[in-house]
Amino acid sequence: LPPAESPPPPTHPPPRTPPPRPPPASARSGAPPSRSPRSAPAIAWGDPKLGYGTAPGFAGAEDVLAAAETLRRGGVNFFDAAEVYGFASYDAGESAEDWVGRVARMEVGGGVEVGDVVVASKFFPVPKSTPSRFRAGRKAVELALDASLARLGGEEGSPMCIDLYQWHFPLPYVGGLDAFGEAMAAAVDDGKVRAVGLSNYTEPEKLSRAVERLRGHGVEVAANQVKMSLMEPRKELMEACREMGVAVIAHTPLENGLLTRRLLDDEMELKSGASKTKYSPAQIAKYRPLLNLLKLIGAFNGGKTISQVALNYLVTLGAVTIAGVKTVGSARRAGDSTTRRWQRLRRKWI
Repeated sequence: LPPAESPPPPTHPPPRTPPPRPPPASARSGAPPSRSPRSAPAIAWGDPKLGYGTAPGFAGAEDVLAAAETLRRGGVNFFDAAEVYGFASYDAGESAEDWVGRVARMEVGGGVEVGDVVVASKFFPVPKSTPSRFRAGRKAVELALDASLARLGGEEGSPMCIDLYQWHFPLPYVGGLDAFGEAMAAAVDDGKVRAVGLSNYTEPEKLSRAVERLRGHGVEVAANQVKMSLMEPRKELMEACREMGVAVIAHTPLENGLLTRRLLDDEMELKSGASKTKYSPAQIAKYRPLLNLLKLIGAFNGGKTISQVALNYLVTLGAVTIAGVKTVGSARRAGDSTTRRWQRLRRKWI
């Protein structure tokens, strides 16, 4: 008998090329905007549990818009939201997506264009989410996407396209990533989404399987958003993402305030006899050497702060950082621009 022919190698549908994003009326023409190496997460915007409406400098609309304008003027143009961020403020029209939509339409002036804003959001893959109902399959993804687009578009119904739409967590979902991939393939074709991403995939093997699963639907994964900081640089994951052509977005890059001067301030309170501090003496003793080093590096490079040094270390590794922003002060720190020379110096020192 003649030898059997080997089966042809499996093929994937060609990746879809998204149509041009419909820009706001005042946006400049030309290529779509590129994202800055720093992003602003809107996780606290509209969430009373995270201080919205109660925390000093974060009392409401005026504070959010002032912080957003500071970010825009500082060069931050990538705003990250999710359908579950600030869901308690849905009825008031003040969820994270509502706010990011306003920021995208904000007239800033001074050479900062409305069309410069890059918008990201996420689908929360759980059977019961917001609004409270059973969710399953492709249809639920499409409904969630349309609801996000409506919130981002605001009352004006401005034409919106989500630049990066992400699968929020690697959680069990009825229909799984196949349902998400089918919905995203159609959404890219329809001009609702420009790029597709994953979030919280910290294991390279699991990320690789997810990338291949979505690629089987003709959808290329553009980014993976994970917890990452100077204390947890995830070098193996970074290398895997480079090989797969997937950008890395680093959330919680300041370790919930640990990589700031707050710990050193609390040490001063302890020495002065203050009774209420955020950090214990053991924590202060453990992290003081690192913070003093970051403080020294910043002092030798134009008076940069501890948090600015920590953020830019990740930028030099190739990550896009998402540092929490609530007030104008934190917006200034997140939006502070750096020079390439300073980036090279600091990376060598650390």
